Amino acid sequence: MALFGKSTTRKDESKKPSEKAAIKPVKVSKSPKAKKMETKAPVVAKEMKKAPKVAKIEVAVAAPAIAGSAPVAANSVILGAHITEKANMQHEKNNVYTFKVAETATKHAVAHAIKRDHKVTPTDVRFVTMPGKTIVYRGRYAFKSGFKKAYVSLKKGDKIDLA
Repeated sequence: MALFGKSTTRKDESKKPSEKAAIKPVKVSKSPKAKKMETKAPVVAKEMKKAPKVAKIEVAVAAPAIAGSAPVAANSVILGAHITEKANMQHEKNNVYTFKVAETATKHAVAHAIKRDHKVTPTDVRFVTMPGKTIVYRGRYAFKSGFKKAYVSLKKGDKIDLA
């Protein structure tokens, strides 16, 4: 700014760009408080480079249990039983059980998980992806997330205890 005849050019413009980029400690004044406030940016930058590497630890986490469902094994694609009136009628008439499953679940993975966890033989697996819905909760709009459910048909005589 050129107010009152002062020049706006700097003396540092003649230096190379690499010299400008270097951060150096600066003293503001010689008072005791100013000595404490000296910048120590180069020291901090060196310490940050020497930060220890963090090892990755893999932990098996059990899938969240859904209210009213049987416990499930860790790393399972089955999140829990989906218990409704319609699911109960399907179970009584056609020996079909309904489960909430992971979004990435496949028919083979669900069949394998049912066979492993409940010791029964599934004959058919069908999927339905339930869409998310906008709801009104306490006078405000909210979004209820969707989920994926699987209808698992069992061979005659097999049963799953969901209690």
